[in-house]
Formats: sequence, structure tokens, C-alpha cells
Amino acid sequence: MLLKLCVMCASLGAFQPVVTTTDFIFASSFETLICDGAGCTYCSPANPLPLCGSDSHCSPQSDSTSVCSYPAGSGTSGAACSALADCAGPYSCVNTGMPMTCQKWCSYPGGACPGLQLCNAFNPAVSTGGAEWGVCL
Repeated sequence: MLLKLCVMCASLGAFQPVVTTTDFIFASSFETLICDGAGCTYCSPANPLPLCGSDSHCSPQSDSTSVCSYPAGSGTSGAACSALADCAGPYSCVNTGMPMTCQKWCSYPGGACPGLQLCNAFNPAVSTGGAEWGVCL
């Protein structure tokens, strides 16, 4: 049975999910709608563990809902990626105009980022509920 894996590759100029033939994979990979705004708690892209569990991603959707997807990869800041599953849980596969790389999610504005990196917003904005998200660059 094939199940759709949520693949999110984002550009700082335009936030769009990337759909490729690799979006469909076998076995334990799946996505689960975590919150649609009806009396529930949104998962946090910067910390998917509490609501999504281990080896997971929390991905904001274009309608401000949140989706958990599994499995997470091992890529961290700056690691090359071609899909969300290449990156560790609190990271997204982002197109910054160079080859796509894993970048850490952050709460925008002012979210915590490693080293000298800053939290950068997407255009258009990416949010879950009322919380806006960016990535550390």
C-alpha cells in the first residue's frame, strides 16, 4: 500500500510544497493532520516531539493547519536535501537559491537560532494557528 509522505520544500521568496514522484513511499511513512483549529493543539515545527512523537516532522500547511509526517531523516543545518524526509525533525528542506539544504525551524520573529544565524520569515508567511514560522539562516 502506498501512503503519501508530506514533502515540504520552501523558498524564502515563495512557500510552496514540492510534489514529485518521491512523495509516495512504502511502509511506515505517513502523515497525520494534528490540528485543524477546532479545539486542538497545533504541533510545533521547531519541536515536533510532544505531539508528533519521535522520528517525525511537524509541517505548517497553507491553510494554517499542522501535519505530522514520518520518518524524519538525519540532516541538520546546511545538510543537502531533496525532500523533507532527508532532514531531522526540527528542520525543513529549504531552497535558498542555492542547492536545497536542511534549515532549523524557528518561531518568527525572534525565535532561537544556533550561532550567528537569524530567524527569517517566509513570503508569504507560514503559520500554524496564530503562530508564524521561519527558518534559521
